[in-house]
Amino acid sequence: MQKIVCFLLFINFFTTCISTQPNKEYALAQSALLTAKQFSADQMFPKTYSKALSFYNKGVSLYKKQDYEEARNSFEEAIKLAEKAEFKARLKKIRESE
Repeated sequence: MQKIVCFLLFINFFTTCISTQPNKEYALAQSALLTAKQFSADQMFPKTYSKALSFYNKGVSLYKKQDYEEARNSFEEAIKLAEKAEFKARLKKIRESE
């Protein structure tokens, strides 16, 4: 019985060590939002940009709470939405200049 408890504690220790901080996703989400804002995506497509910003802020909050897996998911969703808003803004600017 004691060996089983020791084994379970050992496994638990290593599974908590495996979760790494999503520093890359954090930086990419921040960069994606800044780039989208540079192309006025926050003004042209405020709904999509706002959703991206919301996911980013949620990710930051989860990151501070050390819930790294959920933070990573939020950052990845923020990146997708920010890139979508940026793409739409770029496309709209190209169409307006033609």
